[in-house]
Amino acid sequence: MSAIKTKLLPKFELLIIAIFFLSFMVWGISRCNTTRAKYAQKDKADQVIDSLSGTSTAALPDIQPKPPIQPDTAQATRVETRTVRERYTPLYVTIDGVNVRREPKLNATVIARLKLYEEVAFLNEVTDFRQEIVLGSLTANEPWVKVKTAQGKVGWVYGATVSYYKRKLEGVD
Repeated sequence: MSAIKTKLLPKFELLIIAIFFLSFMVWGISRCNTTRAKYAQKDKADQVIDSLSGTSTAALPDIQPKPPIQPDTAQATRVETRTVRERYTPLYVTIDGVNVRREPKLNATVIARLKLYEEVAFLNEVTDFRQEIVLGSLTANEPWVKVKTAQGKVGWVYGATVSYYKRKLEGVD
């Protein structure tokens, strides 16, 4: 009797493991298909937005052709606007009170002041040169970065004062 149990026990264990493995595979495949469907929907939405954002202006006029004017009546041109979402890379201010300057140099006119963790739009422009600036106990050697503030002002900030992550730069007065 015990010999029969020892022969059946490994087969029973293998059967349990196979059932567990198959159920795990069915669960995993269904999760992958659900995720794939979500990504496909997001991709379609992004393609629609990309097709609409051929330009970076906030509202594009969609002017309909004007029909010929009859001598008796005058018809107005119909204008529709549509909103276009502008894509940009966000940067976050790492030092409280950062100056946004008109040009990439220390003696340029200040056009705005930024608060700690404030988000600005990176305009994909960086100076070819680096400048060494003492920021308290920290000495940084970074380029200047062109940004656009939330108020729409475009200017330059020192590269060490912005980051891709919300963090505070330590050792700065």
